[in-house]
Amino acid sequence: MGSNPIPTAKIKVMYIVGYYGGYSIDSYTRYLFVTDNETLAIEYVNKFNRILEKWKNHFVKYTEDGIMKKEFIDTPAFRYYQIENITECFYQKIEYRK
Repeated sequence: MGSNPIPTAKIKVMYIVGYYGGYSIDSYTRYLFVTDNETLAIEYVNKFNRILEKWKNHFVKYTEDGIMKKEFIDTPAFRYYQIENITECFYQKIEYRK
């Protein structure tokens, strides 16, 4: 008599999108979303990093040696440090059994 075969699990591939921030000891990772569409993940990462670079370049005029100039300290300081703290956006392939 035959034995019952063990069902094989299907491997499902998904992509997690997030970004890194902070510096050395206080570094962190923020996950934004998960998708099964790798093209969407790539496009989001490219757009995020392009906009991040644009904003970092914008805030250069408000800073001197990486510190906010006194005349601008009240206006965009919080946003500057928030943006400056982000390193880059990324995506990772994740697999799980279904």
